[in-house]
Amino acid sequence: MIEGLEVLPKFSVGVAIMVRTGGARHLPMSACARVLTTVLTMCTGLCIVLAPNRSRAQELRGVVRLPDGVTPAAGVVVVLMHATRTDSIVARGVTTERGRFSLKTPPATPTVLRLLRIGYEPMQGGTFTLARDEIRDASYTLHNNRVNLATIDVKATARCQVQPNGAQLVAQLFQQARTALIASATPLSGTATAKAVNYDRRQNKARKLLRPVERSVTTNATLKPYASIGVDSLDKAGYLVPDGDDYWYYAPDADVLLSDKFLTQHCLQLVIGTDSLAGSIGIGFKPVANRPARVDVQGTLWLDRATSELQFLEYTYTPVQDYLRGEGIGGRVDYAQLPNGGWFVSNWRIRMPILRNLPTMVGRGAPLTGRIVVSALQIVGGTVQEIRLDDQLLYLNTAAAGAGALPGDEVFTTDRVVGSESRLLRTGDLATVRSLCGARMTFGHEGLITGRVFDDTHQPFAGASVTARWKENFSLIGGVMIRWQDYQVSTTTSSEGSYQLCGVAVRRTASVFATRGVDEKLKRPSFVRLSEDSPVAQLDLTLAPPPPKN
Repeated sequence: MIEGLEVLPKFSVGVAIMVRTGGARHLPMSACARVLTTVLTMCTGLCIVLAPNRSRAQELRGVVRLPDGVTPAAGVVVVLMHATRTDSIVARGVTTERGRFSLKTPPATPTVLRLLRIGYEPMQGGTFTLARDEIRDASYTLHNNRVNLATIDVKATARCQVQPNGAQLVAQLFQQARTALIASATPLSGTATAKAVNYDRRQNKARKLLRPVERSVTTNATLKPYASIGVDSLDKAGYLVPDGDDYWYYAPDADVLLSDKFLTQHCLQLVIGTDSLAGSIGIGFKPVANRPARVDVQGTLWLDRATSELQFLEYTYTPVQDYLRGEGIGGRVDYAQLPNGGWFVSNWRIRMPILRNLPTMVGRGAPLTGRIVVSALQIVGGTVQEIRLDDQLLYLNTAAAGAGALPGDEVFTTDRVVGSESRLLRTGDLATVRSLCGARMTFGHEGLITGRVFDDTHQPFAGASVTARWKENFSLIGGVMIRWQDYQVSTTTSSEGSYQLCGVAVRRTASVFATRGVDEKLKRPSFVRLSEDSPVAQLDLTLAPPPPKN
């Protein structure tokens, strides 16, 4: 490997990969963009440098509420920045379900607090200078000022230059993407574990398998499924690094995308989605200039045009040899938001070439020469199957069970589990749903969640109310307001504490909860995402303890 290049140890819950062709060696990913001078001046704090937090004594604590002044605001990104250097972050966090946050800060350092929420203008939280060992409390009520994205036609006038209004729109979009990236790179409050299905697929160019799909199920105490090597190492070595006859393929993570070094070395531009991406708008990034003997990345961060939510990152390598062009060599990272506001990487994959040297005879009696061609492809990736927070199931995705495989593929699976194995997931096909639910299904709502409800003493509970809720049909009104429709299905547990929720939408994240009565305080809900291929999930729920009697 190249001198000074950082190499991470093997780990699981993801594959993010730094992968080497010729023998997959699973390590991590990364990516993002440089902002124009006009963008920087129009959006202060767009580029950031993650600064180490050396103090453990000073603490800024607070609570954030929605505009009604009462409801706790969960999932709000809270960023503490140097007051005199607005491109430098001192601390960052995400509000809990109760709207609370806690940030460590160095002593006697003027800082500015900013509150970031997807789809809304950033909110200033004031300036703080904490003395040594000081603990300060603060309270905030969020405003309701939505981001009003410009609707303009942006054309590049020169490399790294766009029209002024285009720069403004790119800055607005990057502010929204940045909020989700910061949240996905910030640990949740509590003890979190994630279970993921990782895969390694080798196929020819006709998509026929060269060997069974290798799949492993892993559980680990982190929600960050992959991490990049350091941005300094990427800057020195590049994203595609030769190692003898092989190559290392590196990819970008949230910290790299947010780093000042990445932003200063790439240009940002607006990308308008078409066809299947007609409802999306993108932030394209490309290197400022090619550097000799160094391969960089270019790509797009895609956001939902109506909600401004980050959807996914796709990237390719540049420059590359002629034989790699048109082969789709690169990667994709999907981001998802839980209904409680938390963000995480839900899917990731990287597509690499399997190369072959074809001998060619120039003429009779001449020595054989060779040309390199892409003979097959290796696709390595993973999907988060479930997330637990403080031993409670927070997120469940039934589609993860089929990660990396197509119908009819042969699959070889190994389990590598740290901690207790989940007993909550059971998948079935649509015929199972129809046989159990019958007329209780509607078109597009063909999912089934089934399980049992227990009280706080772990005894089956009869007569509990079980509800699944989700949102559909998002639309943007006047470029400012977002409208959607709320859906829910409910049922009551049997004498054995069992339940069946029929008519749950597939490809939507639903919050599922159980209560003894209408006015009871809820436990943290679980979130379930059913797929068309696996529309059945089994989910056991535990009731919150009953309120004390007066």
